[in-house]
Amino acid sequence: ESNMSAIGKRYANSVEYNATIDTRNGILLDVKLSVAQDFGYSMSDDTSVVMALTLRQSCYARVSEWMLTVNKLRTNAPSSTWCRGPGTTEGTAIVENLMEHIARETNLDPAQVRLNNFGKQESLRRIFPDFLKDTGNKSGFTVSVR
Repeated sequence: ESNMSAIGKRYANSVEYNATIDTRNGILLDVKLSVAQDFGYSMSDDTSVVMALTLRQSCYARVSEWMLTVNKLRTNAPSSTWCRGPGTTEGTAIVENLMEHIARETNLDPAQVRLNNFGKQESLRRIFPDFLKDTGNKSGFTVSVR
């Protein structure tokens, strides 16, 4: 607990993106992401490669086509030390925030936007509708798998 309260934090990230979406169904057609990671005064624990890999291996279709730029920043802030899963949480948070933003902009249910963006072979296409039912989906939309 002492380690976590003193230095065990994830790196601060700032993400800017430009996305092209199909506004009828929230499908992401193209995205350019620029991530700035604040490493503090030491660059010794670089998590940017794992973060980028997590983005590239997400469950969403066409992620291999996404343009991604990672800027590693050395600042005068204290450095952080990750604890378990270096970079994976950051990568997942980035892509899931993108899906939430798409849902807000298109006035679609966030779960439907996610389902519409899953890869065709993604096993989540099969289990996600059941997951929503099992967790008491109260969104009011009917899940349609294409």
